[in-house]
Amino acid sequence: MYLIAALLILIPWGITKTIQTYRLHQAETQQLQQENKLLEEAKTKSKVEQEQLKKQIEAKEKEIQRLKQSKANVSYASSGTKLSVSEQEAKMYIYKHESGNRPNAVSSNGCIGLGQACPFGAKPRLVRECPNWQTDYACQDKYWTYYATSKYGGWIQAYAYWLRNRSW
Repeated sequence: MYLIAALLILIPWGITKTIQTYRLHQAETQQLQQENKLLEEAKTKSKVEQEQLKKQIEAKEKEIQRLKQSKANVSYASSGTKLSVSEQEAKMYIYKHESGNRPNAVSSNGCIGLGQACPFGAKPRLVRECPNWQTDYACQDKYWTYYATSKYGGWIQAYAYWLRNRSW
């Protein structure tokens, strides 16, 4: 009889313990599932963010490349107006305004060539560098490109200087 009473007391206790263990296991399983879900979401967000950053970087690199290839902003005189010109356009503007783009041009004060090298009491360096300066456009172009680069940093900067000073 004691045995039956003990069993009757222990069976519900065992069932209660089993139910408690089951509920605890179920809660742990749900918590692990939630944590796994959060990890997957974080991974997905991370991948999306990485893709967005990658696209932004590619866009910036394309913009830098575009600017390097053809155009640069130049301030016009003191007005602050921005002009967009290429190296070639800047060079041709200077040649046109200095010599009419004629390699054999000679000004009234003795300046010669595409960019108008002035003698200042001695033979211009252009004559030494380009002995056939009157007809040798390529030699003068090389000479004036070196001049623009060494003095101003390039044709676009020389162009900006020319616009401010009406000479270079």
